[in-house]
Parts: sequence; structure tokens; C-alpha cells
Amino acid sequence: ITLIWMLANMLYLPAVNHLQSYRTTAAALAAQLPHSRTCIASHNLSDPQRAMLDYFAQLLFMPVAPGGASGCEWLLTQGGSEKPLTLDANWQLVWQGARPRDEAEQLLRLYRRQSR
Repeated sequence: ITLIWMLANMLYLPAVNHLQSYRTTAAALAAQLPHSRTCIASHNLSDPQRAMLDYFAQLLFMPVAPGGASGCEWLLTQGGSEKPLTLDANWQLVWQGARPRDEAEQLLRLYRRQSR
């Protein structure tokens, strides 16, 4: 029984890990950002999500102040696919995505503040 259990883990663990990992999501998100960015604001991201995005893509986030005020040029939000966060006209959607095959998690959306 132990041998069968270990064999099943060796064969299926990489596939399960790929589906639950933030590696591909973080890489796709980082590809949209310039290397010269100063800060990225975040809205509705949990601490584990911020930690995984920092681990896989070295992305550091600033929390959004109450009222949505932020001095950052970039904003990453998490929300449902049916109702995205309402932002003013200065923000343009650049990218959206989620972990592979994770129906329970909401979409991540990256916005960029337009020049005034």
C-alpha cells in the first residue's frame, strides 16, 4: 500500500502542484510590468497571495489607503468575474488572470494609471 501511495504521489504531484501554484500567474503578471516600476498598489489581495507573488516574481505591493487613494502608477485587484472593481477613468485595464483551474479564486486584474 505504501509503495502504491508513493508511486501515485510521484506521478500526479507535479500536475497537482502546477494547477495550484502561483508560478505561471506571477510570470504572466510580471511580464506586463516594466522593470522601472516604483510601486504597485493592491486591493483585496490576501497576505498569502501577496507573499506568493513576491516569491515567484519579486512583486512588492502597497496597500490602498481608505477611499482608494494611491500614489502608485499600477494597481492589482482581486474580484469576481461578474463585477470588477469600479475605478475612475484614469485607470486602464492591462491584464487579468487567475491560477490555472482554480474556480474558487477570484480574478486578478492589473490596472495602469493613465497620464493626466
